[in-house]
Amino acid sequence: MPTLPPLHPPPATRPPCPAVSITLNKNTVPGDRSALVPGGVRIGTPAMTTRGLTEADFTRVADILHRALQIALAVQGGLEAGAKSKVDEFVAALKGREDIAALRKEVNEWASSFAMPGFGSEPTVTDGPFKV
Repeated sequence: MPTLPPLHPPPATRPPCPAVSITLNKNTVPGDRSALVPGGVRIGTPAMTTRGLTEADFTRVADILHRALQIALAVQGGLEAGAKSKVDEFVAALKGREDIAALRKEVNEWASSFAMPGFGSEPTVTDGPFKV
C-alpha cells in the first residue's frame, strides 16, 4: 500500500497561490484541530472542466500547484524561526521574487487559452430560445 504524504502542510504553504493567479478554497481534512486553520484545499474542478480542461490538463494543474508549494517551502525556509507561522511576513517575502512572477505569467497565459463561459463566443442565457 502506498504511503500518503501528510495532509497538514506548514501554515505558509497556501499563500503563494493568489500571488500566481491561482484561487483555491481552504477545506478541513481529518485531523484538523480547528476549522479556522484547515489543512486542505479544494480545487474547483467543475468550473475548470466547464472551461474545457481535460484529464491531461489536470496533470499540469498538479504540476503548477507543486511548483507553487516548492516556492512556498523555499520562502518559508528563509524566514526567521518566529516568522514562519506569520502569514503576513510570509506574503511580504513573496513580493518581488522572479520565480513567483514567472509562474504567474505561465498560469495567466495557460489559463487564458481556455474559454470563459459567458465572456466570449460561447452561447449564454441571453442567446437562443431563453433570451433574457
